Amino acid sequence: MLVTSVEGDRVNVFKTAGGEPIGYMAWMSLTPESVRYVKDYRALPPYSYEWSEGRLMMIFDVVIAPGWSKVVFDQMAQRLSAQKVVSYFKRGRLKFLDRKLLGKYLANKSIY
Repeated sequence: MLVTSVEGDRVNVFKTAGGEPIGYMAWMSLTPESVRYVKDYRALPPYSYEWSEGRLMMIFDVVIAPGWSKVVFDQMAQRLSAQKVVSYFKRGRLKFLDRKLLGKYLANKSIY
């Protein structure tokens, strides 16, 4: 899964001020049909081409080095600020955040 996102330039690596990697976020760009699939089957789309067909950003993986969550969430908020809606897949469920709630959500560090 991660390879598909890396190849499609749908991975953001978060770094310290010195350039050391401290985490990453990987996502898919889904169509409404693929979003329905995720919602109905509680599973990610099975075919890699479905991961880059649409415009809805769905985060499926976030990794943060211990002790760096504040820095990563600040960088994540900057990266996601241009999105109208962001979805994410957590514990087998699809969840949505609009632009208004995104900043508050990341400030509370409640993704993971």
